[in-house]
Amino acid sequence: MPSLSYSSAVFNEALRMFPPVTAMPKLNTEDTTFTLTDVNGATKTYWEDPYTFKPERFLGDWNRDAFLPFSGGKLQSMCTGRKFSETEATAVLTILLSRYTISIKDEPQFAGETYEQRKTRILDARSHLTLAPTRLPLVFRRRT
Repeated sequence: MPSLSYSSAVFNEALRMFPPVTAMPKLNTEDTTFTLTDVNGATKTYWEDPYTFKPERFLGDWNRDAFLPFSGGKLQSMCTGRKFSETEATAVLTILLSRYTISIKDEPQFAGETYEQRKTRILDARSHLTLAPTRLPLVFRRRT
C-alpha cells in the first residue's frame, strides 16, 4: 500500500511502542544459552530515541530483526493473519483520521497537570494477556 505509507508507519510505530502481545512462549528443541541484558539498554541499541513516538523511522530503512509485533521464526510459527491485520488496521486508521478529529478528553481532576504528566498518564499501559491502555479517554469529532 504505497499510498498509505505514513498510515502504515504510524501503525508500526504504535506496535513498536505498545506491542499487543508481550510474550510468546516457545519450546526449544535443544539446549540453549542466552546472554541477558537490560531491556531498556537493548532497546536503545535498535532504535534511536526509543521512547519517542516517531512513525518516520518506518519510512526508510529500519532493522527488521528488531521489530517482531506478530512473532517471528519459521513460517509455521509466524502469525498467519499478519498481512490481513496490517492492511485492515492501516485502512481503518486512515479512514478514522480522515473522518474524525481525535483528542484527549479534558477532565477536571487533571486540570493542572503538565504536558509530560499528561503524556505519562495517557500512555500508561498494563500487561495482562495482552498490553492495553490503563485508561484512554478519547473524543471523536466528525470533520466537516
